[in-house]
Amino acid sequence: MSEYLIRPKAPLLFRNAKPFASGEGGAETLPFPSPATISGAMRTAWAEQQKQGQGLEYTKENAELLRKKQVLGPLLVSEKPGCTQLLMLTPRDSLCLDNMKGERIIYRIAPEQLGEGEGCDLPNESLLPLHLQTNDSNKPSADAPAFWYL
Repeated sequence: MSEYLIRPKAPLLFRNAKPFASGEGGAETLPFPSPATISGAMRTAWAEQQKQGQGLEYTKENAELLRKKQVLGPLLVSEKPGCTQLLMLTPRDSLCLDNMKGERIIYRIAPEQLGEGEGCDLPNESLLPLHLQTNDSNKPSADAPAFWYL
């Protein structure tokens, strides 16, 4: 297995697959590339490097060979002199609130048993509604990070 660190020389832009045609809403920029996007880019780069830079001919056999190339990732890293840190997507079961002092407070959103006299219409009795694990009345952070340092 090999690891690759992609250091762009210019900003990288990733978008969804919607066409740019007018009247259809158009493409949207994505905050981070999908695993399928990175897999396609890595397989394309590998194919172009084959046969002394002449590229790989498009044949059924070569297409199957490329499909077998397994790509894991992407993972986001932050590089500073003497320090490389891995970042992960912010957990979906978290909520960042800002208090009156401008401090960020992070809470977990978790399933919780219903109390006596409470009910819900979830389709299965084993499913529990999610609750914020505090009575904090502060507002959600407008600039909550999309990624957390590992």
